[in-house]
Amino acid sequence: MAEEEITIDGNAIFKHTKKLYSEKEFRQRFERLDYMTRTPKQIDIFNSKHKFLSVRAGNRSGKTEGACMYTACALLDRWPEGYAGYQFIRPATIRTMSFEAWMIGPTSVAVRDVQAQKMIGGLTQDELGTGWLPLSSLRHPITVSRDISGLADKVLVTRDDGTLASLSFKTQEMGREAFQGAEIQLIVLDEDPGRKGEELWPELTARTIGVGGRILHTATPMAGPSPI
Repeated sequence: MAEEEITIDGNAIFKHTKKLYSEKEFRQRFERLDYMTRTPKQIDIFNSKHKFLSVRAGNRSGKTEGACMYTACALLDRWPEGYAGYQFIRPATIRTMSFEAWMIGPTSVAVRDVQAQKMIGGLTQDELGTGWLPLSSLRHPITVSRDISGLADKVLVTRDDGTLASLSFKTQEMGREAFQGAEIQLIVLDEDPGRKGEELWPELTARTIGVGGRILHTATPMAGPSPI
């Protein structure tokens, strides 16, 4: 028998949190994307039109932050004024999810402490919605990982047009089966997977083919030669 999913009620957290703050305080804490500022290099990430974009730079250079800001804008379909970057193709038929994204990190701990923290903040009442995705967009059940405390497996996002998007968090430790079968518009791969990239990269590229998707890769080049 399949194990029942563990979920957190994002809508209940939103309703309760909304009562605790003034409108200005709420926006400053839980609508960070409204106050987004970008470095010139992060603007380059946004404006790139490449289907496969690899951003390789030193530690604390803002590459992962830029990738997370970009992912939030893609999930919401909310772009900065003058955006001139990659154009995602809207599904020709009605789908449950109008946009799907994966974020992949080296380990579960790294995903929780870096990508997930930057995207949604955390899973507690005080933290949810303090990342780049607004709390108002996370008013859905959030599937929680069974493998590590404090990590979401998948979040649903209300886009600005009212449709739904999904963001799944994955790790390079997973077998290739975890990366098969789906059609994904945006895949964000953080850090080089080393030699495991030989089996991972073909699966990732295959996921984007039928939906006009793209892959954004960020890395500090320390792992040696990589197929990516």
